[in-house]
Amino acid sequence: VRPIRLLDGSVEVNEVFFDNVEVPAENLIGEENKGWTYAKHLLSHERTNIADVNRAKR
Repeated sequence: VRPIRLLDGSVEVNEVFFDNVEVPAENLIGEENKGWTYAKHLLSHERTNIADVNRAKR
């Protein structure tokens, strides 16, 4: 676990690394080794929604 320091110096989130993790096939979501691809897709929607909220506040 490695803390991620924000611009104001606070630490609210962490990077977490897992090595040699085994997941049973029935617990996989999507294709094996495609997790980051799926996460990037989901994050793009999240960031768009955050931008929409900021626009609505103006």
